[in-house]
Amino acid sequence: MIALLLPAVQAAREAARRTQCINHLKQIGIAVHNFHDSQGGIVPVSITRNHVSGYVLLFPYLEQDAMYGVMSLKLNKFELELNEYFWGQKLASNRDRLTPEEVTQLFSIPAYRCPTRRSPGARDGIYTGTHNDGTTSANLLGPRGDYLAVAYMDFNLHGTTSWTSAIGNPTLAPPDNFSSAMRPALLREGGTACKNWLPRDTFAWLADGTSNVIMVGEKHVHIDNFQRWESPTGAGNIAANGYSQDVGYTHPPNGSYGDSWIARGFQDNSNNDTYGLAIPDERRSAVPAQVGFGSWHPGICNFLLGDGSVRPITTITPVGSHVNKSILLKLACVNDGGVVSIEN
Repeated sequence: MIALLLPAVQAAREAARRTQCINHLKQIGIAVHNFHDSQGGIVPVSITRNHVSGYVLLFPYLEQDAMYGVMSLKLNKFELELNEYFWGQKLASNRDRLTPEEVTQLFSIPAYRCPTRRSPGARDGIYTGTHNDGTTSANLLGPRGDYLAVAYMDFNLHGTTSWTSAIGNPTLAPPDNFSSAMRPALLREGGTACKNWLPRDTFAWLADGTSNVIMVGEKHVHIDNFQRWESPTGAGNIAANGYSQDVGYTHPPNGSYGDSWIARGFQDNSNNDTYGLAIPDERRSAVPAQVGFGSWHPGICNFLLGDGSVRPITTITPVGSHVNKSILLKLACVNDGGVVSIEN
């Protein structure tokens, strides 16, 4: 009898976690729309390299006003970088660091976590180190989350082969060559003077219609890379196993934003760098373009659309193939004229 009941209990619990995950994405969607109404534009995916991401800018719209105030104050209205001094790895008399209480609050924000993958309430992030405690890379610090923005770029159109070269000068907002919903901010003063940032786009940017564009999705993390920021094979070797799949979401590294930190990219080029959605035991070792999106929910991966709705996309038929590449590309691009129906 117990053997018969256990699968049913497990299925019921997973159904509840999946519902909660959908609700978290809906909260993010409401926050994005409230931000748009308040600030006159779509929340930027980031301000600029090593500065706060859109996930921090959404804090006031996710009942995280206190944490927003703390970070704004200690980062001088977000002008300062989130570097080793901010996180407390290096001491500096001119830098206010987060207190242990503030770290716990920042590292356990419910709306950015999938309950199937992370226990509710648990502090999930490494404050004073990564897999190798001696590292001082600011890019590897910060809280972990399960939802990342969708980045899209047509390399055939823009004639480049990497996200970094597409960005150009990493201290400035990148050129307008990303055709995804969330893009980096406009900077009034340019350079690293980030106090006067502006949203780059309104919802009018989503020319295909808000119901036909995916904005945020569940990020893929291989089960062996969960809660691991560096390669298990050696300190600093973050590319060999999983490309730091489970990393912080507070800021983008080195000017790039179409990788594993605050966004993941769908790339349209002849090298087929866009893959289908992944399952937990797939793609342990992958370059940034192949990490992509994926879920620990059986059979589906949840995405937030521009209209605020949340829809699952199947990861079953067939797993890891390129069959759904065209669908993902059409959903990621805001102005290709493609309309795709996503069934629940």
